[in-house]
Amino acid sequence: SDPYVEISTYGIEVDSTKHRTPAVRNNGLNPIWNYKCHVDIYCPELCLLKFQVRDEDRHSGSSFLGQACYPFTALQLGYRHIKLKAKDGDYIHGTIFVHISIEDL
Repeated sequence: SDPYVEISTYGIEVDSTKHRTPAVRNNGLNPIWNYKCHVDIYCPELCLLKFQVRDEDRHSGSSFLGQACYPFTALQLGYRHIKLKAKDGDYIHGTIFVHISIEDL
């Protein structure tokens, strides 16, 4: 597989963003993206952060592999394993390893 991650924020209009990592070719077991994403959040109480892992296919589009969604105010700082869920909401045997930092301005 050729996995990539979409990182989306949902909230008030200025807090809604979408970022996408490059796909890692032929490495579905241990992909390393080393991707940094910076997002400005103006209303954290109404913001959700979603991680979605997809498999890129040049011929038929991408296919869903797993996702996780958290309220922005529930995020814990530091290195974290994010457990992924299938479309039906059941946990799958997959995680993504992320580093989360929040800067107050």
